[in-house]
Amino acid sequence: MNAEERPLPDIAVLGAMRAGTTFMRRMLEQHPDICPSFKKEPHFFDYNYHRGERWYRAFFPRRRPGDARRYLDCTPCYLFHPLAPARLAKVLPEAKLLALLRDPIERAVSHYFHEVRRGREKLGLLEALEAEDERLAGEEARILADGTYEGPAHRRFSYKARGLYAQQLERWLACVEPERLLVVQSERLFAEPHLVMAEIFAFFGVDPNHRNADLEARNVGGNRTELDCATRAHLENFYRPHNAALERLLGRRFDWN
Repeated sequence: MNAEERPLPDIAVLGAMRAGTTFMRRMLEQHPDICPSFKKEPHFFDYNYHRGERWYRAFFPRRRPGDARRYLDCTPCYLFHPLAPARLAKVLPEAKLLALLRDPIERAVSHYFHEVRRGREKLGLLEALEAEDERLAGEEARILADGTYEGPAHRRFSYKARGLYAQQLERWLACVEPERLLVVQSERLFAEPHLVMAEIFAFFGVDPNHRNADLEARNVGGNRTELDCATRAHLENFYRPHNAALERLLGRRFDWN
């Protein structure tokens, strides 16, 4: 393989996990001017960075003369991984970035049931939420100390932590210029998909008038998980100051409460 013939991506969807990134990739890859990676989630800037740039380039096709398409990496763990911002800023210094933010309570519960379905979570929901701090203790420090450590608990059991969006975005904005990062609320994407996708296409520098033939609105916000009072109160109290911090950081409201 001639690695230099293969491009690095121009655009990256960072996450959040369980916030609509699979739907987003499907919408982006249908645009004629966007070419996604061969693998759905390369996981280069989080778990495979040690494999090197040549390994990463192998996930993209050779660029042909006159090819002006944008190349896409959609890996929803990037937003949360503590080493991803600096790594991406170094390798992709001009790439445009997209973050999808879903109601952190709904995201956390969706993440929990995702792990249950995969057989990795044996605790009840509230029990798992209450055990999170202990499970994640020392995980981020170990990741920062050893860039090859994947942090299985950090990856799987970070139900509440992945919804601390202000902290994650601050880490990204310390490494990339604000004009390179577009933040979209997932609920708005599903409520107004054509309008939001046009905004995203324009941000990525491709024709914003492209309309996906099978684009369907999916109302994530309307499909709320039924939680018992104790669990919902636990999550509402936990996220209240963090949601306020996010609104201060971005200067806009998120109607999650």
